[in-house]
Order: sequence, then C-alpha cells, then structure tokens
Amino acid sequence: MEKGGAEIVFRNTISVLNREEYKNRCINYVVSKKGKSSLNVDLDLATSSGAETVLGNIYSWRNFRKLKKFLFEIQPDIIHLQHYANLSPAILHAIYVYKKKRAVRVIQTLHTFERVCSNFSGYDYHLNKRCIDCAKDKYRYKIFYRHCSRGGILHSLGKGITALIADFFYNRGVIDSIVAPSDFLKNTLSSRINDTSSIQTIRNPISDTFLKQRASVEKKEDLLVSYGRLSEEKNWDLLITALSEYKMLYFNELPIRVKLIGDGKEREYLISLAREKGVDFIEFIPFLKQAALISEINSAKVAVLPSKCYESFSLFVIETIALNILPLVAGHGGMLEAVERFKCGVTFASDNMQSLAEQIYYCMKSYSKLDKNFVEAKKEVEAELNEREYARKLWEVYDCKME
Repeated sequence: MEKGGAEIVFRNTISVLNREEYKNRCINYVVSKKGKSSLNVDLDLATSSGAETVLGNIYSWRNFRKLKKFLFEIQPDIIHLQHYANLSPAILHAIYVYKKKRAVRVIQTLHTFERVCSNFSGYDYHLNKRCIDCAKDKYRYKIFYRHCSRGGILHSLGKGITALIADFFYNRGVIDSIVAPSDFLKNTLSSRINDTSSIQTIRNPISDTFLKQRASVEKKEDLLVSYGRLSEEKNWDLLITALSEYKMLYFNELPIRVKLIGDGKEREYLISLAREKGVDFIEFIPFLKQAALISEINSAKVAVLPSKCYESFSLFVIETIALNILPLVAGHGGMLEAVERFKCGVTFASDNMQSLAEQIYYCMKSYSKLDKNFVEAKKEVEAELNEREYARKLWEVYDCKME
C-alpha cells in the first residue's frame, strides 16, 4: 500500500473504483499488505518474517489459505490483480482454485517484467546489464546458473523457483486479460504470450490530488531534482558522478542546486559518495508524501531519473511535466516511451556519465526554449491520464458496459 510507483497506482485504482459513479455498479473489496496505510483493507495479507522469510516468499501457505477462504466468502465476479510481489505466487494458486469452482474474470496489471524475467526487473545484476533473454524460454531457467538477482546465488535460486510456480498457474489460464502500462512492456510481453489480444496498454494515471495541488511558480530556479526509491537499480550513483563532472566543466558558468529526495538502502552510500566526489551542492531529503513533494520540487527546472532498468512506465516523467519541470531520463524502456509519447523532455545515453552531465547543462541552459513543449504535453497528460479516464478504461477491461 505504501511508497513506490506500483503502490501509487494500486491506491489510485482503489480510489477511482470508490467514486460515486461506481458505487451502484460494484462492491469493491481490497486485499493487500496494509502496512501503515490509512486506506481500508478488507483482507490484510503479510510478508513472511524471521525463519519463514525465504520459504514464505517462494510460497506462502498462510496467504494461500487466507485468500482462498476470503474469495469463497465474498464470491467476486472480477479479480483485478496488481502485483503479488513477496506475498508469493500462492496468491495465484488461491485465485486458480477459486476460478475452477466459480465463473470469474481475472485481470492482471503488470508493474514489472515478471512475466518475461524470473528476476522481475529485466536486469541481470551479475552481469550488470539490462536483460530479457528469458522471454521466449518456456521454463525461464537461466536464473539458476546466471544468478542474476542482486541478492546473490540463494536469492536467485529462490526467485527461479518462484517463477516456475507462477508459470504453472499462468500456463493454466489463471489470468484472462493483462494490462500493460506502456507499449514497450506490451511488446515485450507479446514475445512470450501467444494470445496478444489479451494484452492491452492502459497507462498509469496521474492522481487528481497531484494535479489539483500543483502550485504556480512565477520564476523557476536553477534547481535540479530527483526523487524515488534510493536503490541500486535507479542508478543514483551515476547521477552523483555526472554532477561531479558537471561541477568541473560547467558549474562556474551555471551554478545549480540539487535535491535528491527519497529513502532506501543506498541512502548512506550515496551521501558518502557525494562527499567523496566533492558534490556539496546536493541536498538529501527523506521521502515526502505527494503534497509535500510538490511543494519541495515545484520551482525546479529539471528532474532526472537515471534508472539502469527498463522501467515498465515512467510516472516520474508525467508528474514532472505536470509541474513544468523538464524530465531528463535514460534513453530506454518506459522512460524513453513517455518522453516520446508526450513530446516533452530530454534523454541521455543510457549508463553514460558524460552524456548525463552534458544533458544536465543543456537542459538548464535551454530551459526557456524547451518549456514551450509543456502546454500541449500537459493537455494530453490531463486528457489521457486523469483518474476518471483510467477508471473508464479499466471498466472496459472488466467487460462491464457503462450505461
């Protein structure tokens, strides 16, 4: 329920289905790991802890029993699965058992590359490269000898077994329809899933709260911002190294401030790296909720997402466009698609520190020329990615016709 991009989309989905126009059309039950969220959860599932962690993440009998019991109690006509993550593919098993007994339509929104990559991320951390080599493999066994998980050999083995369990149920038709948040992910899925008519693109919505709370800023500052989970796959160390290069080549001509906002395992390492590189103009700020985040970044000219992974969709690009902040992203995957789709933003050569430093300078120096693209881009964002339109498209996938 909390923090990351997939969780935001999940919360938005709950929000749109609780709108007034849907109250007489559906009763909406929420099954999730609740955490500290204030949103109502009808069935609170849990990740395993302590000695159960490894086996529970591969397959959780507890979650299987709880979900199966709950499904037969409420007898849903539609199940919309967002992402089972470390709740384990026991979630798929429970849905499969229910589906054998009752007529039900099952939709899955994919937030990761888990249907084509046993490591979910489309990235081989052992070889340090983007990788979807397993997309056409029936059993996706490469993870067992490549050890591509960042968690090492044992974690790779666990993920490989998890993928085999999930595929057992996928191959038996547990999912009727797949929602991909980008054409990039849809095209990737089509290399593995025979019935491509079951896959469709519905881009993730930008929350109405985000659009309504954006504040007007009379003058933009020479401020660069980045925000998100401070983890290895987001490639923040590349950004810090590029800022070190920027300081050496461009800072005297065009001094900038930088805010890096978020929490995660890499936080202390990144603070140490910034100190080591002499990049003293970076301010590290803990995770902020949407309203506070908007207030913190609204005066920025440029926002950077240097992710080394493909990214199935880039809500980052959409949010920054909405705030008249120029997105600067790695030139691959969902990030590239978002910039090209809305014709607003700049890319740099993937994993290339020199290119990133150069493009930061270009964006900062050329902001007044590039900002003319915001007007049309924001119109398209608000028309296509608002919550009401997202709900309408979901309702069509559910195969329930609006009156």
